[in-house]
Parts: sequence; structure tokens; C-alpha cells
Amino acid sequence: MSSTSPGRVSVVASDKLKRTEVWGETDPAVHWAGAFAVYGGSGATASSTIVYEIEPGKRLGWHTDATEETQYIIAGTGKLLPGGRLDA
Repeated sequence: MSSTSPGRVSVVASDKLKRTEVWGETDPAVHWAGAFAVYGGSGATASSTIVYEIEPGKRLGWHTDATEETQYIIAGTGKLLPGGRLDA
């Protein structure tokens, strides 16, 4: 899925990564599929890159992260609530 040469950045074909489906047991709005593209090792010891697919009207659900997170939306719109604040 990825290739790395010494001194080069790993390239990941995110469209080829196997997705894992996740849903909320008590909240039907929590439903998404995702795959870890980059994590640990490869110089990424305190961050990760996760590919999410979220259908319109659905969401990730409240959570905290142990590593830094970068959001990059390819299509549609999204809202990130740092610290869970609705005024953020």
C-alpha cells in the first residue's frame, strides 16, 4: 500500500486501504468507515493519518485523541469542535 525509499516520504494509495466500519450503539448518527494510512514508526511517533468516509448526516462521535490530528476534507463540509466546545 505504501512505498518508502531512504530519505523519501511514504506515499499511500488511500483509495486502496481497507476500511473498517464503525457505528454508535446508542446514537444512530455515529457511523463511518476509516483506515489508518500512517501511524507510529516512519517518523510519525506522535501523530497519525486516518482516512475517514462519513456519509451526509452522520458523524464520528465524541472522542479524544492521544496524538495530534489534522483534518483534510476532500469533498463536502465538516465541523471540528476542539475540546468539545460548540462555540469553537
